[in-house]
Amino acid sequence: MRLAVSLLIMLGAAERGAAQNYHRADQFLTWNLLRQVYHDQVTPTWYRDSTRFWYRVPTRAGFEFLSVSPATGVTAPLFDHARLAAARSVAADTAFDLGKLFLIHGDLDDNVHPGHTIALVDALIKAAKTFDLLIVPDADHNLTPNPYVIRRTWDYFVEHLLNQRPPADYLIAPPTP
Repeated sequence: MRLAVSLLIMLGAAERGAAQNYHRADQFLTWNLLRQVYHDQVTPTWYRDSTRFWYRVPTRAGFEFLSVSPATGVTAPLFDHARLAAARSVAADTAFDLGKLFLIHGDLDDNVHPGHTIALVDALIKAAKTFDLLIVPDADHNLTPNPYVIRRTWDYFVEHLLNQRPPADYLIAPPTP
């Protein structure tokens, strides 16, 4: 009887240990690690003079853009977001809010897969960020000649940069072939 009780106690402890091991192992699954790993990949974009490059890297706060000079070993921020926002505010004669984000995507885009936009939207939602999204049916990556996209972009700038109300349903004539 003692042996059976000891065996049951040992099996219960082993079961609890297995659950703890599963919990620890769960933390190392790819989707859990990706939330904890930053600065893990660099895809350089070289400047025309080929003496330095810049790259974008994910951080806990979003993306950081860095410029690197391999000859000197110096890595520095590519630009200062706050300073850029301040300069744009002065140039536009209005306050520029870094928090406004307007995403536009053509559902037939073969350059940026719609799944990437959906992944970005998912990340923005999880980060509780405010954004606006326009999906354009039957449109590829080049949305510049689309009159509706042009108007919506203008409306967005007028509303969020000039703090004015855009004209209602302004119609832009499509380009003539």
